[in-house]
Amino acid sequence: MDRTITNETERFRIRFDDLIRDESERYPSSRYVHYNLQHQQFWIAKDDQDQLVLVNQFDQYPISELLGRKPMGLALQVEKGLRLVGGQRMKAEEYIALWRTAPVLTTDQARARGIQLVMTADRVLDKALAAAQSEAETALIQSYGPFEASDSGLVEFKVDLSHFEGHVLMNMLRFAWGESGRSAPVTRIVLSPPAGKPVEAPQVPMQVDWTQELEALV
Repeated sequence: MDRTITNETERFRIRFDDLIRDESERYPSSRYVHYNLQHQQFWIAKDDQDQLVLVNQFDQYPISELLGRKPMGLALQVEKGLRLVGGQRMKAEEYIALWRTAPVLTTDQARARGIQLVMTADRVLDKALAAAQSEAETALIQSYGPFEASDSGLVEFKVDLSHFEGHVLMNMLRFAWGESGRSAPVTRIVLSPPAGKPVEAPQVPMQVDWTQELEALV
């Protein structure tokens, strides 16, 4: 994960539950997506060069990244002065508190700010098609073609996660990757620079249970 940011100026939390809808007949694999969208957030930090850096990725809890496991969490980096916040050092607990109050954006609000989350993945096409459970899912995969496979037989998918179908496709691709006998999927999030007038985030309840998260890590 890219943690090269040295002077953090802003923080955003993007939630996906606004994308949830009942498409279980058309997209059978969406039943696995609903739970993830309800509980998943991406946290993004912005530096003084207007670069956006992802704090967490798929299946990673942001609080784990703050407290650190590999080998030093972001909060400890801030306390040691390896990562500045507005040009200043601060205590780890003060830095964590900033994330508690960071704006929570829906996918629409994130796009209005110019923040677009895209999964880029190389997958074996026949494995991805085999993971489809309906004609609609097969058509969803094929809509990203025509594919030009590399010598290794891999094709590239760039999936916009600002749409429900993007999460369905991501779910199928990751399942196909797991069945291919290779290691866990390697995904990359591409963040476009902010553009246009920002949309103010509404005041919504914090979706991370900090007490349970902290207790689980002690």
